[in-house]
Amino acid sequence: MPTDLSKTIHRSRPSAGPYFLGGTTALILSALLVAPLVLAIGEGFIDNGQFSLAWLDRVVHNQVLMRQLLNGVLLAAVSTAGCFLIALPLAVLRGSRRFFGSGLLSALVLVPMILPPFVGALSMRRLMGQFGSINLLLANLGVLGDGDPRAWPDWLGGGFAAVAILQALHLFPILYL
Repeated sequence: MPTDLSKTIHRSRPSAGPYFLGGTTALILSALLVAPLVLAIGEGFIDNGQFSLAWLDRVVHNQVLMRQLLNGVLLAAVSTAGCFLIALPLAVLRGSRRFFGSGLLSALVLVPMILPPFVGALSMRRLMGQFGSINLLLANLGVLGDGDPRAWPDWLGGGFAAVAILQALHLFPILYL
């Protein structure tokens, strides 16, 4: 018995809704995120109404700015290396072995991503600072002695090393993923 295929096969046309939503989202993101960035960066290349690289000359010949630029590049490199040293063993362990608590490990590794950076910095200061929990524990155990608490060690060390460690601890989940 012949059947009419045009009645049995119903082809629906794709809805325009998802395309409209995607286009609207892209338009809003470009208007609110991309356009201000382009305008701000573009202003850096304008001097007296004309395109100029005068700012580059000022940076290259200013010792303070060059030191800050090199410090930023060095901090980025050290923080990235620290992230790599933390994330790689965790990712290899999680990817190659199945063990009790591996799901919990994966969840705990991602915790720094949901915390604001200053929360991690304050927490590390309270834990490893000169008057932090580690020193108080060591003092109670008699390791630091009965000396002046101002002579206790600051485990973070302050300065460049502390910032690099804190950045690595905050950003390693990105590399882990």
